[in-house]
Amino acid sequence: MTATATAGGLFLVQQSSAATQSKNRNFSFNKTLFAEEAVSATTTTTTTKKPYLGSPPEVDDTHRYILTDNPLNKIFEDGSSVKNVRELDITLYQYQVCPFCCKVRAFLDYNKIPYKIVEVNPMLKTEVKFSKDYKKVPIVIVNGIQINDSSVIISALNELLQKENNAGPVVAGANASEVKWRKWVDHKLLHTLPPNIYRNPQEALDAFEYISTMNNFSWHQKMFAKYAGGMVMWGISKKLKDKYGIEDERDAIFTCANEWVEELNGKPFHGGDRADLADLATYGALSSIEGLLTFTDMTQATKIGQWYFRMKKAVGECSGKR
Repeated sequence: MTATATAGGLFLVQQSSAATQSKNRNFSFNKTLFAEEAVSATTTTTTTKKPYLGSPPEVDDTHRYILTDNPLNKIFEDGSSVKNVRELDITLYQYQVCPFCCKVRAFLDYNKIPYKIVEVNPMLKTEVKFSKDYKKVPIVIVNGIQINDSSVIISALNELLQKENNAGPVVAGANASEVKWRKWVDHKLLHTLPPNIYRNPQEALDAFEYISTMNNFSWHQKMFAKYAGGMVMWGISKKLKDKYGIEDERDAIFTCANEWVEELNGKPFHGGDRADLADLATYGALSSIEGLLTFTDMTQATKIGQWYFRMKKAVGECSGKR
């Protein structure tokens, strides 16, 4: 799952080539139909909203979560002087508030893996001109090896950590729940973000004003991002609602938050006493909207806030340097 820039400098949610959307398949997480009753003096009419089901890929993409061939293995197989993951030379090319980039940062920060951060100008993209055929973010360069796609990046680095900790190889079927919920983040939760962030013109402007403060934009770039980007993304978000079958954007993200809390079932983390990759993916995605009205509404309407701030403390300070 990756992100690409708009004229305003943010992302559009996209699937990888193996993740073509299908309207005929859905997740089985939803258990409730939301009804809205319109009451008049003489009659009572019940209107049932179409529940948000997410958009699983038409082609199975488990290979993004359990790798069949980790390109980073060669670093240790070629007689390198690198002895562990924290000695790797990692550079992350990102947009600060891109949810896919936030997922990667959450993983790196939680595991205290040092890395360098390169902020990509979303309008010019000169920082990633070395990447000939791939211009989305995040991109990481690990000891000269380029890896694209946030989920693949996390899977590759996590596999090295597991080997380092003598946890054995990652195989199909291992921790199926973790993989299931990582997919849920990519194919359901993330799709709710743009329609909520850019729900109406005012929220779109407010979002881009906030976003522009999180990047090293010039004054002219900030103004362009706020007004041009905000209006462009407001229009695009309406198309994304149709694409992903979202009738009510707030209901959709509240549904996701409630599904996640239900899955936790009282545990501190999805992984139990420690966060696992599902925790980090969910936290990383939601951290991209912290500070926005959507985040405030979500934490007030659901019980996800307690877990979220517990995760924020567990992830800790950023281990990357600019």
